[in-house]
Amino acid sequence: MSAVDVGGAGAPVVAVVGMVGTLLSALLTQRAAERSRRHEQERAERARARDSARAVPHLAERPHGAV
Repeated sequence: MSAVDVGGAGAPVVAVVGMVGTLLSALLTQRAAERSRRHEQERAERARARDSARAVPHLAERPHGAV
């Protein structure tokens, strides 16, 4: 096997490695975006729960029949 044969076989290997790397990068980016979305939803739910918990005591302080 000569140096030309090794070089010729190396190009497809480099191409495959590049494609696999690109696909893995896309997958990792998608997973990170999903994780970020999920954390943002959880944060918003906690904020809503906290805000509604703060609003409830104010209602309890009003006399019955008061609007």
